[in-house]
Amino acid sequence: MKPPTINALLDSLDHQGYKVFDKPNQDFNVNVVGVRNPEAEFNTYSCWMTLFWRSDGMWKLRKWPATTLPGKRFLVDRLLNSDGCAILVPGRYPAYQLSMHRGVYEALCQRTGEVKVYRDRNRNQTFDLNPKTIDTGYFGINIHAPVPPEGRMNYRAARVDASSAGCQVFQNVSDFLEFRDILRSSRSRYGNNFTYTLLNGLV
Repeated sequence: MKPPTINALLDSLDHQGYKVFDKPNQDFNVNVVGVRNPEAEFNTYSCWMTLFWRSDGMWKLRKWPATTLPGKRFLVDRLLNSDGCAILVPGRYPAYQLSMHRGVYEALCQRTGEVKVYRDRNRNQTFDLNPKTIDTGYFGINIHAPVPPEGRMNYRAARVDASSAGCQVFQNVSDFLEFRDILRSSRSRYGNNFTYTLLNGLV
């Protein structure tokens, strides 16, 4: 899947009827958008995480390789929930704050609202996105680094494996740190509430 462009993101959000946060002359009024690769390969970082905002009338876009799908450890080897592994349903979720991920480091965490997930329980290497299995609630579907980032600036994960049981996870620690720094700048201006939008591909 090619890296998303600002026009493709804006068009896709408009197609879904999603509001774009847009203060042309105020930095860091960010849109947090994940783009799932509809043809994502099992256990790979083949999706995208993006942040974009307008500054001096111009759009600024950052984009990084990530996964929006669970890895082998929790999709195939071991289910954490008897109903099945969580796979976030594409949608818009005003449910996020910068907070401690598993009490270890600050990440973008599901704290202020429910999300929807598919439940995949057959433990094969195919992502089962069956609407009949959708579950709604607080599941800790966080957006974080592949490993705790302290002292791991140059770490790049080869496979997803145990890094995601449903979370949205960066492939590179350095990319996550850049993402977090931008969100901290946004928090200092607009407060600690973020909306995460997951798109299934781009129009």
